[in-house]
Amino acid sequence: MVEAWTIGEGGLTAPMAVIGKGPNAFEASIAAIGPGQVMTAAGDSKQWLWVNTWEIDSDGVKPLDQVETQNALSSGCYAAPRPQTVAVAAGQSFELLTSNTSTPSYNFVQAAFTPVITPNCNMQVYYWGISNAGVLTLQSTAPQILGLFDQVAASMLSRNIPITFDGSTGDNHIFVEQDVDQPLYESSFVTYGDPYNVVNIASATEGTDFSHLSLFEPYNAYLISAGQFGAPSPNPYGSVFINVLSYPEAPIR
Repeated sequence: MVEAWTIGEGGLTAPMAVIGKGPNAFEASIAAIGPGQVMTAAGDSKQWLWVNTWEIDSDGVKPLDQVETQNALSSGCYAAPRPQTVAVAAGQSFELLTSNTSTPSYNFVQAAFTPVITPNCNMQVYYWGISNAGVLTLQSTAPQILGLFDQVAASMLSRNIPITFDGSTGDNHIFVEQDVDQPLYESSFVTYGDPYNVVNIASATEGTDFSHLSLFEPYNAYLISAGQFGAPSPNPYGSVFINVLSYPEAPIR
């Protein structure tokens, strides 16, 4: 189910009346596409991937579109407790749609991607186009990234640049995968300084230090990654490490 909430002036939350209902699932991830639209990616017990778009209005949540992919997800590449094997990230980018110099056309382009851990424990990424009405179009499927992965996280950077974080039991670091011409990071993985197994991971974009007073100056964008690590036996407590990452952006003008 997908539920929208209002937040009052005092910070109190209240659920909206209409709740969106999707497929039966044992795990789900959600991302905002833009104002009034969100997208979910979910996995079920048959290893299917379900991708849905939703509209958020004054009543609550309404379904827009749904696409299912069979035999997409892992059911045996992990140990309890179950980590995240499906993730979603989405966003909007203001882009030049035509190269005609006399009448250039700009518009918002909505995009999303869903990285998943496949039945053979590799990582697979699906790239989606999204119309203004929330209709999904599978634009491409990237070649599988080979490895023994068992968890994945995703963030959509500015200019609709996708970035994934993936890890596996037995590793003390989290790999960063980037689908861009020039890598945003020099290293191939993000270390957290913990010697024990990666249990789960998460990521979120965190804005920029752009200033309207400096349109001709480059600026930095930021995202946050979190890693949950296990504990040495017999210690029952693990640890969570958080990294703040930055990357350069070109001047606006």
